[in-house]
Amino acid sequence: MDFGLFYYCQGRGVPHDQAYAEMLDQIALAETLGFGECWFAEHHFTDYSLLPSPNLMIASAVPRTRRMRFGNYVNALSFHHPLRLAAEAAMLDNLAQGRFDFGVGKGVRPGEFAQLGLRFEDGVAMTEESIEVLLKAWTHERANHTGRFWTFPEFSLRPRVFQRPHPPLHEVASRPASVARVGARGWPVAMHFTPTEVVARSVQDYHAALARRNEPPGSGPYRPRLLLCRETFLAETAETARAEGGLALQGFWHLS
Repeated sequence: MDFGLFYYCQGRGVPHDQAYAEMLDQIALAETLGFGECWFAEHHFTDYSLLPSPNLMIASAVPRTRRMRFGNYVNALSFHHPLRLAAEAAMLDNLAQGRFDFGVGKGVRPGEFAQLGLRFEDGVAMTEESIEVLLKAWTHERANHTGRFWTFPEFSLRPRVFQRPHPPLHEVASRPASVARVGARGWPVAMHFTPTEVVARSVQDYHAALARRNEPPGSGPYRPRLLLCRETFLAETAETARAEGGLALQGFWHLS
């Protein structure tokens, strides 16, 4: 079992530059304590998260660490021009010399779609098309694309990705059926708000979907694995942890 970090970086009443500086200090400390990876949310326009561009945080954290891997849970693909994001991710992959993973998702807050002038109901289709563009850009020297949302003449991405054939793609899922769908792709999956009583069934369905791919574990461009995100709070006693941690969780959900 490996341990990592996941950040929303919520607005908590301190100056924003202080919030970012403290997060970077925590990440550097966490690596010395044995944490192996670090993930960031992407959200916009509210104190729910101060990470409208998590890739900037990754670029800042990479030179402060030596072994830790970084990625986004998730890149909200509906909000991005896919070719520009493909190039930015390739640049990050080179800066991190391969310590970089790429989480994909559509975005989950309808208000963010509205403020960006997008239709929430288009999110799934935009995400699937964006994934298609990303994979073309990373795995072909020259490619083109004609789709529902984006059309590009022939292009050649620069820089090229550091990892071959491309950075590992991850997806977040919360229900057994959606976890199995990610497993059918051979991708790693993160379960965040999945209730504990549902996790075991999700794990079973994920491994069953992987088995149906008829590929040896770790073969091909993907390295399937399961990540479980949970809020934790450490204190001298369990009672103190519940009391103080519960207060912190109330603050989190208040901002949601």
